[in-house]
Amino acid sequence: MTLIHLWFVHHRSDRPIFNLDINPMTIMQRLPLRKALVGLFVGQILVAVGLVGYLSFRNGQSATNHLAAKLQMETTQRVQDRLNQFLATPQQVAAMSYQAAQWEQLDRSHLSSVARSLPF
Repeated sequence: MTLIHLWFVHHRSDRPIFNLDINPMTIMQRLPLRKALVGLFVGQILVAVGLVGYLSFRNGQSATNHLAAKLQMETTQRVQDRLNQFLATPQQVAAMSYQAAQWEQLDRSHLSSVARSLPF
C-alpha cells in the first residue's frame, strides 16, 4: 500500500506516462543507518563551521572598526597638539617682544634681523 500515488496522464489518453510511487517506509528501509548518521553528523559539522566562521567574521569586523576609530582619534589628537605647539611659538615671541618693549629692553634697531630669523 502506498501513501502517495501520483499519476501523470497524457492529455489525449488516459494512459499514464509514468507511475511514481513514493512510500516513506521503503525509503527508510533502503537508506542504511550508517549513511543517515553520517549525513546528520556532517550536516551538524557544516552548520557549526558556518556559524563559527560567521561569528569570527563579525568579530573581526567589529575589532577593525574599533581600531580604525581609535587610530583616527589618536591622529587627530597628535595633529592638534602639533598645531597648537606650532602656533604657540609666534604668540610667545610676540608676548616676549611686547614685554621687552614695555620694559625698554628691546633694541629697536635689530627688529628687522629678529623678524628674519623667525621660522614663520
